[in-house]
Amino acid sequence: MSNSTEKTAYNLPEISEKDILLLRKKLQKEQKERRIKQVVFLGVVMMVLIYTFIYLFI
Repeated sequence: MSNSTEKTAYNLPEISEKDILLLRKKLQKEQKERRIKQVVFLGVVMMVLIYTFIYLFI
């Protein structure tokens, strides 16, 4: 049983400031690309729905 005052020791690899910045930029780029794909997909779905409703009710 562990004491609540003890901290868990993690064996994490050392990483430089440069590597952190590169990883951050990479993640930001991936998120931006994912967001663009989501917006385009949503736009296409909305256009299909609108055209379907127009076709059915006119």
